[in-house]
Amino acid sequence: MSVVPFHRRRRQQRPRLSTTTLKGIIALALVGGSALVGYDAFTGQRLHVVDGDTFDLDGERIRVWGIQAPEMRDPGGQAAKAALKRILVAPVSCERKYLDRHQRTVARCFSDGRDIAAELVLQGFAVDWPYYSGGYYARIGEGGITR
Repeated sequence: MSVVPFHRRRRQQRPRLSTTTLKGIIALALVGGSALVGYDAFTGQRLHVVDGDTFDLDGERIRVWGIQAPEMRDPGGQAAKAALKRILVAPVSCERKYLDRHQRTVARCFSDGRDIAAELVLQGFAVDWPYYSGGYYARIGEGGITR
């Protein structure tokens, strides 16, 4: 067995991205751009209310963006859930913002042309959550916020 001096050893080639692979990555980033900036609109018909700020729309769990409603075990939780049931009228359209830590879709949603979160705040069943909304729902006036 012969020993090859260090300076004569072949350098290992680093794997390189092919032009096709690079083009594919760029195309994927461009096509998925709406998801990257947090905007994706969708509409659904089948509704199931979970609590005062969460509902299922065609099987997808939706957390209403920008507000906080009482949990079911807290005072006002049942009333908030009932209010959300009254507000939701199919079809419901939503603007997807992101997935939360519970893998729920966080979205700004509209029912019958009215902002669901604004209606809940206006009726006193939820409060603005400025950490997420930037104070958007704190500025609600009479009549709520429409699209």
